Amino acid sequence: MTGKHTITVHGKRFDYELEITRKVTVIKGNSGTGKTMLINALQGYATDKRKSGYVVYSDLNFGVLSKDSRWNLDLTDSRYDILFVDENVEYIYTKAFQVEFANSDKYLVVMSRSGSFEYLPCAMGSVYKFKTKKTDNGFITSMVEVERGIRDKRASCSL
Repeated sequence: MTGKHTITVHGKRFDYELEITRKVTVIKGNSGTGKTMLINALQGYATDKRKSGYVVYSDLNFGVLSKDSRWNLDLTDSRYDILFVDENVEYIYTKAFQVEFANSDKYLVVMSRSGSFEYLPCAMGSVYKFKTKKTDNGFITSMVEVERGIRDKRASCSL
């Protein structure tokens, strides 16, 4: 898969606007920046659709990996084009997961404060943080590229 893909998540008091252009996207941020809130909204919508209170617009079919996921099945499941995962899902740090994902045809969005993704195919410009703006109706959160001093030109992420 190639190209630019947009995912918008609407909640009662917030909107997330994500633009995915790379196979692996890492969204960094301290506690309280909205990473887990986004994962919870996506999971809620995937489970209960509009009954969840969230609305998701996406040109890709998405799934959310959890601690209980059988990730090897999710990586081969044709229902999903993009997978989201929070940093507390420990298997994402394993070589087995990273190598298997690298060989898949999926996109991956990882929410992480830090971590080592030595075997994931990350490119320069694939690490972001959230920037939130207050509006009259709540908050809009968008991705902004993380500025890094000297960028690592290797094909893997090490955050």
